[in-house]
Amino acid sequence: MAIRIRKVDGITIALCANETNKKEGDMYLDDAVHEALATKFSNDWDMGYDNKKIVKLMEKEKVRDAKETLEKWISEREPQLKLIKRRWCDYLTVILNAKDQILAC
Repeated sequence: MAIRIRKVDGITIALCANETNKKEGDMYLDDAVHEALATKFSNDWDMGYDNKKIVKLMEKEKVRDAKETLEKWISEREPQLKLIKRRWCDYLTVILNAKDQILAC
């Protein structure tokens, strides 16, 4: 099933190309692109629909693991992330204390 990707009221949506008319700015995805994306999502989320041929080709092209990449990125930035978390907690504490003071009035 071919798909049209369209922005409506600033929100990106996917539509059945057969059920809609082409509009300026639409991105058209043919059946093959739609199947590739559906297979990718299904494979990533263990949803059960996997075109084994496409999955095999995807795995062949893969050069790094996204989970490992994310974990490495986080570990390299852990001190900064802890600082951001601490500052965010301090900020929330100030807001909650101010709320309590306002409600006590």
